[in-house]
Amino acid sequence: MTEYNTNIIDNNIDIGNTIQTENIKLLSSQINYPTAPSSILDEDNFIKKVDKYIFEKNKNLHSKSKLENFTLKEIIENLYKVLYDIIDDIANIKFNPNEFDENNLKNKWWEKYIELINQIIYLLTIPERAFYIGIIFIIISFCIYFIDLTE
Repeated sequence: MTEYNTNIIDNNIDIGNTIQTENIKLLSSQINYPTAPSSILDEDNFIKKVDKYIFEKNKNLHSKSKLENFTLKEIIENLYKVLYDIIDDIANIKFNPNEFDENNLKNKWWEKYIELINQIIYLLTIPERAFYIGIIFIIISFCIYFIDLTE
């Protein structure tokens, strides 16, 4: 078995790395590397295949991020997930544990509530949640509108 020694010199430290030829053959058999085209026609076909592959990957990547491609079921599932995450995050908010500390006693009584409101607003304005928070506000506004109509 033939061995190749490659030395990597990094910050004057010599690290030996042994690579065996059987491992290289095994790796190259597992990975399908494209072969170089031998003629102009092969090269054109190869470029067309690569362009088609890149186009399909870009189409799939960009189509998943658009709102119009979400189904109603996906939107509802994400809405429930976001609501659960918001409730969980709000439940994990803690007041200052040193409530009777000298610095906290000097603060006004409403400052701890303002800090709590700021933390909740921060949780609601996380960019991934903004769309679903908007949906929740629209649903609440419809409910309030219909309640007001019935009076």
